[in-house]
Amino acid sequence: MKKESLISVIIPCYNNAEFITETIDSVLNQDYSSIEIVVVNDGSTDNSEQVIHTIIDQNPHFCIKYVSQVNSGPSKARNNGAKNAQGDYLLFLDGDDKIAPTYLSKCISLLENDANLNIVYSDSELFDAQTGPWHLPTFDLERMLTMNCIHISAVTRKAAFDTVGGFDENINYTEDWELWLNIASEIGGVHKINEPLFFYRKRQDKSSLTDNINRDYIAAKSRLYIYTKHYDLYVKYGYDFDTLITSQKYKQKYYDVWYRKLFYQFKTKNH
Repeated sequence: MKKESLISVIIPCYNNAEFITETIDSVLNQDYSSIEIVVVNDGSTDNSEQVIHTIIDQNPHFCIKYVSQVNSGPSKARNNGAKNAQGDYLLFLDGDDKIAPTYLSKCISLLENDANLNIVYSDSELFDAQTGPWHLPTFDLERMLTMNCIHISAVTRKAAFDTVGGFDENINYTEDWELWLNIASEIGGVHKINEPLFFYRKRQDKSSLTDNINRDYIAAKSRLYIYTKHYDLYVKYGYDFDTLITSQKYKQKYYDVWYRKLFYQFKTKNH
C-alpha cells in the first residue's frame, strides 16, 4: 500500500488565543492521516502561547511543531513555517479559520493523480459574525491580474512554493494573491473543488483583516506593489500603464477596480 504523502499545515498565530483551538481541531479531525502542524506565534501579546502548548500537550501522538518569532506579519510567519515544514504539500491556515474534515484528502487526491496541478482549493463559506457562501471569482489567469480568485488556504506543492520564493515579505495584505499569481503564471496548474470545504471567520468585533478601516488604503498600496513587480505580465495582457490611462476601452474598467485611484490621481495632476 502506497504511503500517504505528508502535508504540512502552517498556522500563523497573532493574538488568536480565543480561536486557535477551534482552528487546530479542524486539522486534527481530518480524515487524512499524514499531517504535521506548524504553528508560528507571530509575537502574540495575549495567551496564545499558553493555549498552543496546552493543545500540544493534549495531543502527544500528533506532530505539532511550535515556532516563535518577533511580530513580523503574516508573510514572514508563513515563510518561517514553511522553512520548518517537512511536507510534500503545504496548507496555510490562519489562526481563526477552519477546514472541513475531508478537505485535505480531497485536495491531495487531486494533486497526487495529476502531476500538472500545483494549487487546489475549494469553495468557501463565512462563519461567526456573517454566514453563507464567500463568493470568489472563477479562476482565470487574466482575471487574476485584477482580483484574487483563490483564498489563502489552498493546498500547494511545496516544490512550487519554493520555486517562486514563497510569500513576498514586502507586503502583508493581498500577499496570498501575489503568491498564487506567481505560481499560476510561472508554473500553472490550478483546480477548484466545487464544494465549500474552507471556512473564513468574520469576527463579531470586526477585527478581521478584511474589516480594517484602512483596508482600502492598505490594499491599494499592496496592489500597486504587485502591479509594479509583475509589470511585464500585466503588459502581456494589455494592462500597460499608458493604455490604462489613455484608452477609452479601459475607462470604466479601471475606475471600477483597484487601480482607479492611482490613475485618477495621475490624470488630475497632469491636467
